[in-house]
Amino acid sequence: MKKLISLILATAMAATLLTACGEKVPEPVKSKVSHVYKTTEVALPEKVTVSKLFPADDGITLLCWETVQVDEETTKSQQVLFTMNRDGALSDKQVVEPSVEGASISNLCPTPDGGFLVLESQTTIKDNTRTIVYSIVRDGEVLCDDVSAIFESTGENSVRGGGSFYLRNLVVDGDGNIYLSCDYAVAVCDSAMNKLFEIEFNGYMSDMGNTSDGRVWAQYVDYSDGYSDKFCYIDPAKRDFGEDVPVPEMNLNNADIYVGPGYDLYINDNSSVYGFDASSETSEPVELLNWINSDIIASGIQDMAILDAETFVASYYEYLEEGSIRALYLLEQVPEEEIPEKYVIRFAMCDNGSGEIHSKVVRFNRNNEEYRVVLDDYSRYSTDEDYSRYNTVLQEEILAGNIPDVINLGAFSDMENYISDGIFADLYTFMDNDETFDRTAFFDCVLTPFERDGKLYEFVTKFAIGTIAAKRSNVSMDGWNGEEFVDYANSLSGDVYIIDEMTQEISLLLPLICSLDSFIDYETGTCSFDSDAFRKVLEFAKNTSARRFGDSLTADEQADYQNDRYKALREDRVILYPADITSIRSYVQTLFSFGFEDVNFVGYPTENGNGALIRAYESYAISGKSLVQEGAWQFLKYLTENQGTERGGSNYGFPSLKTAFDAVAEQMMEMHYFFKFSGGTNGWSGEARDYGDRYKKSDGILRDITEEDVENLKKLFDGVQREPDLEGEIVTIINEEAAMYFAGDKSLEETAEIIQSRVSRYVAENS
Repeated sequence: MKKLISLILATAMAATLLTACGEKVPEPVKSKVSHVYKTTEVALPEKVTVSKLFPADDGITLLCWETVQVDEETTKSQQVLFTMNRDGALSDKQVVEPSVEGASISNLCPTPDGGFLVLESQTTIKDNTRTIVYSIVRDGEVLCDDVSAIFESTGENSVRGGGSFYLRNLVVDGDGNIYLSCDYAVAVCDSAMNKLFEIEFNGYMSDMGNTSDGRVWAQYVDYSDGYSDKFCYIDPAKRDFGEDVPVPEMNLNNADIYVGPGYDLYINDNSSVYGFDASSETSEPVELLNWINSDIIASGIQDMAILDAETFVASYYEYLEEGSIRALYLLEQVPEEEIPEKYVIRFAMCDNGSGEIHSKVVRFNRNNEEYRVVLDDYSRYSTDEDYSRYNTVLQEEILAGNIPDVINLGAFSDMENYISDGIFADLYTFMDNDETFDRTAFFDCVLTPFERDGKLYEFVTKFAIGTIAAKRSNVSMDGWNGEEFVDYANSLSGDVYIIDEMTQEISLLLPLICSLDSFIDYETGTCSFDSDAFRKVLEFAKNTSARRFGDSLTADEQADYQNDRYKALREDRVILYPADITSIRSYVQTLFSFGFEDVNFVGYPTENGNGALIRAYESYAISGKSLVQEGAWQFLKYLTENQGTERGGSNYGFPSLKTAFDAVAEQMMEMHYFFKFSGGTNGWSGEARDYGDRYKKSDGILRDITEEDVENLKKLFDGVQREPDLEGEIVTIINEEAAMYFAGDKSLEETAEIIQSRVSRYVAENS
């Protein structure tokens, strides 16, 4: 693979040189994006926010919350209904109130006569058992005081089978019949709540709804058919589900399905809205609205209703520190002649469901008059048979010379090969030529460790640290090399474990993970795997039997340690803790693992640095062949300099921008945390509390995160090494030969010599 890419690149470079000698280098060309819809905000009354949208004849019905002033000091929230026509005009409101005191409104559904049904619920707790009773109300009249009594299904998950009852959907069809769904069944009643029939199924009801012409549809997971997603209309004449409506072969895990005029189905996968004609076996989803191209942040869409293929209505919510946005938008297709031309930047990523990158792309596009980023989400290529097909597609495009302008490296494999083969541009060149960019604003650990021959091909925007921690009373040195680690491990008594679980493979990897490069001189192409130091590691690994601390415990001790997962570290029965530090909280969690005694981050054995490894959570590269490199750099700079703190308290990696990290730290130092011996952490803001009844000293430790914690964590960032490729060819060679030595098929000397020979040859061929 690597040689093939090198050959293609060499051919491309030769073509570039010929072009430079005789022909003009291609210039970027402005173009238009497609599938663009414009947003027009629908004016809502003051202090009204939309909760849910229902399709209706020539418009939609809005279920909303309204904040009402009761007196000078008190407000209350009430639910209200509006109807809206295609022009965005609203009717007078209808107030919806519970029929009895203590009840709450769980759902609401319009009826064909212009009224509505209300689903009310009351919760009771008896003998520590929580029960919800649902009732159906129309115009203040209770039509049914206990909905669960309507269902007759006797499956093990049903009420009669001993299960719990949770009502999921309330829908009314065009004839006024009432449809009620729980997890395992659908009950259908007439308008007076006289039961007509029931559909029991082996599955899980995802959603139900009605169309503007009065049909009721159901989307559910069918356990009897390989847990497949099904979509169908309920057939009152058959008293059953109708024929399955075919759904397209695309990833529907995070997609919402809507029904409306123009297409059989509308599918929103948070990248685009597609129309799908289910009447033909050969039909494919038709992209209608592209959220990025329309400058709309898809994660803000709360609900949608379809007026036709060119017109949608959507409720929207976006959290902003300066003031959140709650709105109702009319989305209308923009004619092609009205779409402006810009230089297009193709941005390749494989979305994991997060809207954070999407929102940044939209904000960049909204504020840039010259460039527009088009998001190319490769997750659409994944199938149930080949989930990682997105890697293959990108690989094929790169081999064909069709390289995206910007790539989110963390989403794809084979990036090391692409980087080493010169696919990407040196980002230091852009940094040095940009007077507005300040390298020192970022942690050095996201720059220097990721250099290749003094050049930077990937910019890390989020990262994590892996290292080894121990009590300083057990491991006092500030660092160690492979030989020192082996000597220390061999010095322990038989009832003390160096780590929780040790195997021959782990005992070989631990001394080498940070020090493999000490046996290789890439400049001269020479190796030293035939040295005493490497033979010592091999011998230590062979003499290590599989040992797991948990296997040494009695049955009573097993239960005790399951309730206190860190007890072995505090009692010095296990010495080392391989820590994966992905946030400030997880750093302090590591300190807690040792009971907040003096903790020494001794690191992995190494000859250089502090023995900590840095892993990129999020990183980006710019194609060396891109015709819009300047715009690509503007976009990449925007991503790096606009790192938010929305994930600050969770385990999603450290921001590379120092000010963003400091903002996260400030947030977390305002919190209070209870670290539980059984695992996990409870955190809260506001007034600190003592242990009390909720937090017992026997359950964990109550502790705030301090400035000293933050400063010590920053020290770990200095001296880190880039995480090695543990699936690379050199590691593969060592594991293959060591396995034969462990099995007794080869001697120590013979194994070291063969590894020396094979790795030397590989390094010489690839240097």
